[in-house]
Order: sequence, then C-alpha cells, then structure tokens
Amino acid sequence: MCARLAREVAKEVFVSLFNKAESSAVLDLLYGQKSEDAYYENVFRYCSEGNLQAVLDEYAHVLNLTGEQLKTAMIEAVADTVSLPIDVDETFPGQKRAMMRGHFAVGYYNAKVSDDTIARVDRMRKAFNSPFRPFVLSTTSIGQEGLDFHYYCRKVMHWNLPSNPIDLEQREGRINRYKCLAVRQNIARLYGTETSWKAMFERAAKELKGQYPDLVPYWCLPNMDGNMIKIERIVPMYPYSQDQIRYDRIIKILSLYRLTLGQPRQEELISILDKSLPEATYKKLFMNLSPFEREKRRANEEVNADERLD
Repeated sequence: MCARLAREVAKEVFVSLFNKAESSAVLDLLYGQKSEDAYYENVFRYCSEGNLQAVLDEYAHVLNLTGEQLKTAMIEAVADTVSLPIDVDETFPGQKRAMMRGHFAVGYYNAKVSDDTIARVDRMRKAFNSPFRPFVLSTTSIGQEGLDFHYYCRKVMHWNLPSNPIDLEQREGRINRYKCLAVRQNIARLYGTETSWKAMFERAAKELKGQYPDLVPYWCLPNMDGNMIKIERIVPMYPYSQDQIRYDRIIKILSLYRLTLGQPRQEELISILDKSLPEATYKKLFMNLSPFEREKRRANEEVNADERLD
C-alpha cells in the first residue's frame, strides 16, 4: 500500500478507532491513565507491542486486494458502535425495550428486510472478518449457510444443537475454508522465518507437494509435530438437558450422511443404513477426505506389510 493510501486508512480508521471511549479505557487499563496530551504515546506503544504492521500485512494478504480496493476494504473493516434492544424487568409489562451498546460482540441477524438492515448485516460481516472488533458474533440460522467467517475465527459454539447433521456441517463450514485462521496460524508457526505470507505458503506447498492432496496447505495441514492448531467445536452441555444424547446421535448420523454424498433421497438412505449397518461396519465405509486419516491408513498398511513379511 502506497504512503498516500496508508495515510487515508490511518485517518479514516485508526484515528476514529482510538478516539472512542472504550479504546481509551483499554489503553488506560494497560498503561495507566496519563494526560490527554500524552494519550498518543500509549497509542503508539499499543500499536508497536501488538505489531500492527504484521496484523495489516496479514489482513492485506487475506483480502488479496491492492490500491483503492484495499483501502476501501480496510476502512469498511472497522464497524461503528451498535445499539441493540434488550429485555429488563421494567420492559416485560410491555414498556419500550432498553438499548445496550455493543462494542466487541454483536448480533448478526435480520429482523426486518430493508435496505438499512441489509447494509447493517453486510457491515457486521465485513467487520467480523477483520482483525478489529467485533470479536464475537452471535447469529441465528441466517449465518449458517453461504457466508464466510473464517478470516479471523476458528471456534464455533453451538448454543443449541441443530436437528440434523447437515446443519452442523453447514455451521462449521463457515470457518473451515481456504486459508482460514487455523491454517494461517499453523503456517506462521512452521514457516514463520519467511519474509511474507506469500513466501510462507509457497514454501509449504513446495515441501508438501506430492506427499499430500491438493487441499494441503491451503485448506488443511497434516499433523506434522502433534501440536497443530485446530478448528474447535464447542457444545455446552446444560444440566438436565438431552443434548449429550442428541449430540452423540448427530455425530453418528453425520458419518452416515457423508456416505450418501451425491445420492438422491439422502434422508431415506441414511435411515436404512442406520437401521441395517452396525457401527463398526459403516465406520469402515466412511469417506474421510482428511490427509491425517490418509497418513494414518498408510502407516497401518506399512505395519501390516512388515508383519506379513516376518
């Protein structure tokens, strides 16, 4: 990004960002409250210790844009403070709902279809897909299909379990995507000596090419050292609920669902397989595209071949 565009981004994004009350509170908490004239020193220190340059380099790589398009995307990445209606004791009799300002977590939903709500939802999506706030996105089923949230997110909490495994796949598919956060974190950990993200991915592709499928290293990575960062599924189990039973059932049917990919009338086929096949049998038929599973099978085959030779 040229100096002119960088200045425009700094003016439009970071000046307003650090002038907000919540930003001032964070910096005062970290470095102690100083005079207003010295506030900029805390801002510079915060940017330096957080390595803002590296953050923006990564974000530019993820966006894969240049020039005016990159400037516009970075400006749109910082969301304004939003106010959401909430229920309190006083509002239950039918009074007007209270408003609560949200800074670091937002709700992603579309209560009424209008130009304003569509624009708001689009702004929230772009802001969540940036290294800046909001850092938590709470959504209904509107966010489980056809959208990408993988740029800076690798954890999905299922507040309530879906009724079928397809919805579970759709939800987690929002963050399990090309050059997702978990992939980039592993790439940086393994190839961080390179000078750019492009160089890191090129080196990873060169070293792993031929040994693993084409999904590596852009979609997933083999567990090379046993400490790989992974996408996390969080399912809270509430007391006295049936979620554990439902979860076990969904995971079982999920395996059967993957056996029926591309087949017509999938639900009927899943029902038949569930009733007729023992669990051990359908696990053998399970189509697992993961390179980790492929590597495990190769190792087992080599061990069995050695045993037969002995």
